[in-house]
Amino acid sequence: MTSWIFSFACLAVATAREAPVIGDSWTSPEELTGFSEHYMGRQLAQLNSILFQGTAGTADGGGAEQWIVAFCPSWWEPCHHLELLISEQAAEWQKKLNTGHFTAAVRFAIVDCATEKVLCNTEQVKMYPTIAQYKDDVCSQGAGRIGVEFLGSS
Repeated sequence: MTSWIFSFACLAVATAREAPVIGDSWTSPEELTGFSEHYMGRQLAQLNSILFQGTAGTADGGGAEQWIVAFCPSWWEPCHHLELLISEQAAEWQKKLNTGHFTAAVRFAIVDCATEKVLCNTEQVKMYPTIAQYKDDVCSQGAGRIGVEFLGSS
C-alpha cells in the first residue's frame, strides 16, 4: 500500500488519462489562437513544450489569468494515481473558480516529464510530482511551486 503525504497550501489539482489531449495536432504557438475558447469546459490540458509556451508560459496566460500545472513522468506509478486525484480536483475547482465573469480565470494542466524533459528541467522540477502556479508567465513565489513526496510502504 502506498501512503501519500500531500501538502498543498493553495489548491489541490489532478489529471486523468481519459481527459482529452488538447495539443496533439498543434505544432506551433500560432495554432494556439482560440485556445481559451477550445479549452472551455475541459478541466485539464496536457501540455507539451510548445503548448506550455503558448499558455502558462505567456504573459496573457493563453487567455487564463492563472495556470496550475502538475509536472510528473507518465512511467511513474504514483503519477497514475495522481492523475485521478488531479482530474477530480480540477473539475471541482473549475466549478468554484470559473463562474460568472471569471470563466477563464484559472486553468489546470499536466506536463509529462518523461517526454518533456527539457521543459521540466527549464521549470526546475526537482521532485515528482511538482505542482506549480503560474500567473503572467511567472511561477509564483512561496507556495507557487510545491513538490509532493510519496512514501512507499508494503
